[in-house]
Amino acid sequence: PHLTILACRTAPDRLWQRARARGPRARLGVVAASPRVHVAVFRDHLARDVVRLHPAAHAILAGLTAGAGLGEALERAAPLLPARGAAARVRAWFRDWTARGWLVSAAAERAGQVAVGV
Repeated sequence: PHLTILACRTAPDRLWQRARARGPRARLGVVAASPRVHVAVFRDHLARDVVRLHPAAHAILAGLTAGAGLGEALERAAPLLPARGAAARVRAWFRDWTARGWLVSAAAERAGQVAVGV
């Protein structure tokens, strides 16, 4: 699947959800001075979908997308993780990302298979 990671000063996911439901036009509301909403936009079964990301999850995915190694991406995210339960949360994120096809094995790339995602 195609994956785009965004850090936004507004809540684009809410705007998209209202547009999808054909509801009343959504107002942007107050635009923050710095990004406060982190989302992943991706294709799922030929349709666009969007999910909100924890700031640390965004930092990890953004780092990997930019070519950082796993260790470096995790270091960038460390200050954003909660003091308790961080390891379990990160494990759950990686399970979810792998299940969605956002992450692929480097061995699969070397074997000549098509690599998708981050």
